[in-house]
Amino acid sequence: MKVVIKRIIAAVIFICILVVAVNELGYFFRPDDMNTESFDYLYKEDDDTVNVACIGSSAMYRFWIPQQAYEEEQFTSALVASAAQDIRAVPYLMDEILRTQDVDLFVVEVRQPVAERARKINGKFVQKDSTGSFAYVATSMKESKNRIKMIDQILVEDEDNTKLEWWIPLLKYHDNSHTFTADQIVARLNGVDKDDMYVRQASTITPNEQKPFEADDQYEFAAEDKEALDIVVEKANELGKKVLFVATPYSPGKVRGALHLQMNDYIEQQGYDYLDLNQYVDQIGLDFSTDYYDDIHTNIAGAQKVTAYLAKYLKENYDMQSRLDESQTAHWEKMCKKWDKRADELMKDWEKQKGENSEKG
Repeated sequence: MKVVIKRIIAAVIFICILVVAVNELGYFFRPDDMNTESFDYLYKEDDDTVNVACIGSSAMYRFWIPQQAYEEEQFTSALVASAAQDIRAVPYLMDEILRTQDVDLFVVEVRQPVAERARKINGKFVQKDSTGSFAYVATSMKESKNRIKMIDQILVEDEDNTKLEWWIPLLKYHDNSHTFTADQIVARLNGVDKDDMYVRQASTITPNEQKPFEADDQYEFAAEDKEALDIVVEKANELGKKVLFVATPYSPGKVRGALHLQMNDYIEQQGYDYLDLNQYVDQIGLDFSTDYYDDIHTNIAGAQKVTAYLAKYLKENYDMQSRLDESQTAHWEKMCKKWDKRADELMKDWEKQKGENSEKG
């Protein structure tokens, strides 16, 4: 009998080791893309050292600089953001974040559901596939019940995507083991540079036009989009956390502008915390002719202005607990110095382009 029990225990241990190994290998061989690293920086932070988790699409990570917010307002923040991130993933991301960070506030970007609805209305909607926005979210997360639940609830199975493959990433990404270069393998073994904190700003200037947001009842911010916002707030309440919806400043097309206004009306009716930065462009000091690298994303100059305004707003309106010990403070100061050097380089390039554009004008 004792022999049988020992064999059963040994088998269970072996299976557990095998499951862990398979999960780790699947995570290791995920695609080599910055969007699939959106959780990596958070995972590297010491537990319970982050005040604010900023969740969303490029409309979040192109506008927010954690290092600058820390230097100016003395609170820590982390970006859990990836291109075209589906707002339906936010509740699962909240749960995942709280596994390691007892944040004071979730900041959730809300331009994405407007953009997604506009694409559907314009007939440009394409089902998310293995290289799309769903993949960016799912592959950046380590295996957990939150990831499994998110895949189960959001993924639409088709001939190219099955939930089983997403639940076991090694099934999906094992071919990368044959294509990764030595440099890629070394980089993946080393992991992300903790001191970079997922900053993705550019110096490129693309002259932009500040277009108005105009109402048009022929377009509808759909019930399912409203429900997605409701679910985010319900999840925050369930977790006992505060959530602030944020819309970063951009130049909308006709459809997006109309949907954006309808979303604003709904959020106001519901009484949710919301900051539409499009209404504060002058206070922020944005210049659409110099502060954008395309019509919907800021460059380094614009990001610095938005970060300064939003960071001050957060500090004035939300309580932030002191979270860092001496060594963690030293880490943030080191990270800020590294970023300041990089920001100076980007701003010099931005100034050069600005001068060249002025001469052409």
